[in-house]
Amino acid sequence: MTTTPLFEFMKARIAEDEANHYPYHSGDFGVFPDQPHGCVECGLGIGQPEERCRVQRECAAKLSIVQYAEALWFEEGRDADTAARYASTLWAVRRLASVYSDHPDYGGISA
Repeated sequence: MTTTPLFEFMKARIAEDEANHYPYHSGDFGVFPDQPHGCVECGLGIGQPEERCRVQRECAAKLSIVQYAEALWFEEGRDADTAARYASTLWAVRRLASVYSDHPDYGGISA
């Protein structure tokens, strides 16, 4: 099965957001060595993987919307209800994607 460029784009951006935020939770602060007490975003301390900060929750929420839209895309024999759910979910995914409009891969993506 082939997914759409929009869904692939979103999954890649979400993964980047998570990866860029991960050092704050792993203790590998890189360019922020003056932050010894945890995440500069949420204040969580190092070694608290069971707790999720706003960035992590946001990434999980975005990913769940993208995955739901993707599941509807692959659903065989779509009826009118499924088509309507797909259309509204696709609208939401496009709005989520719009925040990445300055990314070089943004141009020309479609569902």
